[in-house]
Amino acid sequence: MGGGVGALLLIGFDHFAEAAASLGPLAARNVMVECASRLQALCPQAAGDAAPVVGRIGPETFAVASAAFASAQAVHDLARRISASLTRPFITAGYELVCSCSIGMTMFDGPPADTARLIEQADRALFHVQHGGEQSPAMYAPAAPTPGAEGVAADTGANDPVSEHPRLAAQLRHALTRRQFSLNLQPQLSLVNGQIVGYEFLLRWISPELGGVAPADFLPILEQTGGIREVGHWVLDNAAQMLAGLQQEEAERAGTARQPDLLAAVNLSDAQLLDPQLSDTVRDIAARHAVPTTRLVFEVSEHTLLRAGEAARQAVDALHGCGARVAVEDFGATAHSLDCLAQFRPDLVKLDRCVVSAVTDAGDDSALRHLVAAAHDAGVPVTATRVETAAQLQALRACRCDVIQGYLLSQPFPARWIDDTQGVIAERARDLMP
Repeated sequence: MGGGVGALLLIGFDHFAEAAASLGPLAARNVMVECASRLQALCPQAAGDAAPVVGRIGPETFAVASAAFASAQAVHDLARRISASLTRPFITAGYELVCSCSIGMTMFDGPPADTARLIEQADRALFHVQHGGEQSPAMYAPAAPTPGAEGVAADTGANDPVSEHPRLAAQLRHALTRRQFSLNLQPQLSLVNGQIVGYEFLLRWISPELGGVAPADFLPILEQTGGIREVGHWVLDNAAQMLAGLQQEEAERAGTARQPDLLAAVNLSDAQLLDPQLSDTVRDIAARHAVPTTRLVFEVSEHTLLRAGEAARQAVDALHGCGARVAVEDFGATAHSLDCLAQFRPDLVKLDRCVVSAVTDAGDDSALRHLVAAAHDAGVPVTATRVETAAQLQALRACRCDVIQGYLLSQPFPARWIDDTQGVIAERARDLMP
């Protein structure tokens, strides 16, 4: 095998069972055949002379394996190409079907000695993408050795939830200085003009000892220990820097000196929102990267705003005072959404996931229509998140929702992929417009 890097990738299709039920067995089979064809087309050049083996190992799961990838980077590159290829629409039975996929991976040296174990490892990584909020692709890595276990790492997987708060907190203390944090981006599409209008910047943590840790596991600890402010500053600084680069690239591509009005959205916790230095920090970072503060969007959950009350209102006013925008996240999650709209005067609202999912899960768009109309009556544009199906898009368009974000357009992807994904995202955006 020439001393290459071995890897097994498991590719699972999200919510394919529901789509198959509506399409019928023959159309669903045709989609799986086309999936296999796309995977086969991607693989011959992925591992030198030994092309990866492609196989279907479950109703909606494929495996790609080789012991001769040129490097770990080659494995990640293949995963990126697979993700981009399989999110392109499938045409079957006269319908256009858009699928999202999740990828779990594991690596090995030399010929695989225990295939079943490798499948188990990759499957754990895949599980945590589909059910644990982890980014895709996710790489399996063994947990840290347990004292008294003769140096053998417990076979719990890189992304298993870690229940021991002290262990996570100890790792988090050094994560920033050791450059273990990274950003994922998810694009936002205007349903008004079909343009990508911005990106949400999402924090990710890859620990050498723990592997990829789900945000739901480490963000609460950052908030409890006070580390969220320093990490939040890092997120905003990097988001502003990347936004400046994106705007310059778009202007050069369009052949104009005028930079596009792209937005960079970041999330704020309670502690960040109530930090009295926040508005000064925003001004300083925006000035350092020559980014107008009006291009920065700070997303705050409806629960946070209502819980903090008057202190939150003053913080929102301070952000508005420095020119930044404020978005109410999870809009529609409580019975007080309209009060929140009136009290905090946000620049935009992002619908709660249950409002969007109700369109397809329960066939009920009444809450969607009510919330969009209320926001528009207040002069506030609406973004729908976690948009995953064509039916949801159709309902959102019918309700005059302004912007969408979700797997139907693009799953979150590592910031380093931005140059390779912009063309794919632009093409996908065109496909979604009428």
